[in-house]
Amino acid sequence: MVMFSLCPALFVFRPSNHTDMKIIYQACAFLMLLFIFQSCAFPEPNHQDSFFALCASDVVNLQIKKGNLKIDKSVPIQTIDKTYDDLVIVYKVDTQKNCVLSIKAVFKNLNSKEKILNWAQKSKVTINSGVLFDGQRPFSILGQFGGLFQCKPMSNGFLKVEATYSNCK
Repeated sequence: MVMFSLCPALFVFRPSNHTDMKIIYQACAFLMLLFIFQSCAFPEPNHQDSFFALCASDVVNLQIKKGNLKIDKSVPIQTIDKTYDDLVIVYKVDTQKNCVLSIKAVFKNLNSKEKILNWAQKSKVTINSGVLFDGQRPFSILGQFGGLFQCKPMSNGFLKVEATYSNCK
């Protein structure tokens, strides 16, 4: 808003030479670009596709230490849940050591073999089913950073994913 009221005022001013006019045009162009970039609504990341990167134990522990994952120090072992449109994540946290013990997630609409395979491919993870993967029986996923996640398709069309972390020291 300020930019639009400022630029016309600059044009009312009569520059004395070509260089002054060039500076005025550059200032207006800069202000317009600044306004455009600040007003862009950058899309929120797709939490389903970035789950394995965001839920690596080191990443979660860093979020706890930075205070981005709020914990109550008076409760030694605490569960914290985060809800998104397509996903619910529950963290079990050791508040004395500031680290994550385990994670449980429920993904909405990952209810078919094709959707799960597409999600795994986008997430850059490996499905380890032990048997032929059919999307209906429990399976495990080897995460991007070596974490092992146990997955269980649920009858309501959701996918439950769990991991226990051993590096809470």
